[in-house]
Amino acid sequence: MAACQQYDMPEPPTFDQPQTKDGMIQLGRRLQNPYTVENMREAYANLVSQGVLKSGLRIEATHHYIRVLPASEYELYDFENQLLQHLGEHDMELLEESISGHIYSHPLDYEIIGGGYYFYNPQLPPGGITWQYTVIPVGFTMLPVQHEVLADLFLKCDFAIAEKSSRGFDQASWQLLETEALKLAGDPYAEISGPVLKGTAWWPSGRITVFDNVLNQQIPLQGAKVRARRWFTTHVAISQPNGTFQMQRPFHRPANYSIVWERADWDIRLGNWGQAMFNGPKIRGVWNLDISTGRSLGLATVHRALYRYYFNDRLGLKAPFIAPFHRSRLKVGYFHDGHWTFDMKPSVGYAIPYWNLATFPHINISGVGRYGKLSTNRIFGMTINELAHVSHWELINDRLGLIANLAGVTGRGVFSLMWLNLVPPFKNTRIIVEGWSNVVDWELTNLEYYSLRNRFKPWARVYNHREGRQEWTPDDDPLGGNPLFIDLIDDYNQRFHLGGNRPNDNVRGFTISTLENNVLKYTFDFRSLRQQLKANKPAGVTDAEIDELIDFYENL
Repeated sequence: MAACQQYDMPEPPTFDQPQTKDGMIQLGRRLQNPYTVENMREAYANLVSQGVLKSGLRIEATHHYIRVLPASEYELYDFENQLLQHLGEHDMELLEESISGHIYSHPLDYEIIGGGYYFYNPQLPPGGITWQYTVIPVGFTMLPVQHEVLADLFLKCDFAIAEKSSRGFDQASWQLLETEALKLAGDPYAEISGPVLKGTAWWPSGRITVFDNVLNQQIPLQGAKVRARRWFTTHVAISQPNGTFQMQRPFHRPANYSIVWERADWDIRLGNWGQAMFNGPKIRGVWNLDISTGRSLGLATVHRALYRYYFNDRLGLKAPFIAPFHRSRLKVGYFHDGHWTFDMKPSVGYAIPYWNLATFPHINISGVGRYGKLSTNRIFGMTINELAHVSHWELINDRLGLIANLAGVTGRGVFSLMWLNLVPPFKNTRIIVEGWSNVVDWELTNLEYYSLRNRFKPWARVYNHREGRQEWTPDDDPLGGNPLFIDLIDDYNQRFHLGGNRPNDNVRGFTISTLENNVLKYTFDFRSLRQQLKANKPAGVTDAEIDELIDFYENL
């Protein structure tokens, strides 16, 4: 896209169809865009005629306001990364460019009249990716993805100011020009007092907390991506361990705050729909948010689990699903009211890690269980549980030459066969798959609460997530609820303490990182599991004890 090209501008999109989907952001009227080349030229002419600015400045497009309709997650991911690379950035979290590079699922030149959690263009059929709105610099070469130029813009950018400064067009001149353009467009915040706005700068900042059921109080939310936007200019900050955030660049007028539930490797959806958000206020000042109820509590809790597994201490486990490797972010769908069943029972979560169809998530998490709404610790743990499935699939997928006896089946296929109990001799290999996700859930959820003990309530230190499933018997859930890998780590023999048809667990002392790196990576059935456990057993554990424990699970 070169600056000298002419465009047949499309008719502006309209959104007058009923927007009745629960939780969707509600749009109002289309606003007059103050930053179009035409409006900026008129504003400049007014200021020159008034003797406020000198003549001689050529106002041409510096950016294009566009919308993009990717045909797949791969196209969307490639477009995002092409844009960031053009800007010389390599990590979305470090992007500080104020203008280009920030993508929204809703248009930027409409009023937002109703808060919500996501936006999907009602003119599109359901099930696909919605239009994505952003600003690109002139000269940006688009990938072959469907897109439309909505407006040519003249925006302040450092190189333009520097280029014109020798002729008297400096920062103060830009502020005068912008103010006049806003007046022409009827912007209610055009008039700001102060000599050329010098005293009006403010830096978006604030604090985000989220409620936790175990602690029964608000706790800081770390790692949330907070955006402050005014028209086409966006500033971004990541919330710190104490929940605070601070933008590095100022605004002079009110800005729209929001949280976008995404990071470089994942995004959270509201169900099967588009990117989940928290649409905050349009204000000039600090934004403090306490998330305590409803969908946003569920979304924030899913975020907590993702942040723990990707960025915080994870006991030596590998990070799951790295986006550049898959050309797609990990998509996590949160279903606040729950709506699907599995094996004729309500399901609180499932993972299909190799799924890349339209907007359908790789992981689904429900806010409702068999007995009603789930507590935050259960949502946290279930998210960890499903992430562990994704990581397990990815781990085996790296071992394409692992199984000579299943020649021609890739690692992706091995994971599926294990889950479906189709690995010869057709013993219940799903026990291995589910047992692994259960131990990761148990370890990392407990670690999350242990890490909070000194900051909040010391008794959280004794919290044992789901009691380590030590009360489980095969009658409860013979495949999904088992503590196979927990039994390899803990020093609790449930048959001795609780009796009944429970494992006689005399094995102890394995670490979860050893199990992932040296055992799980080479396991595709009970025979290989048994071999790897014996080859990596800790001191004091005998082969006979391992055999007895594995025999119990293999013969269910």
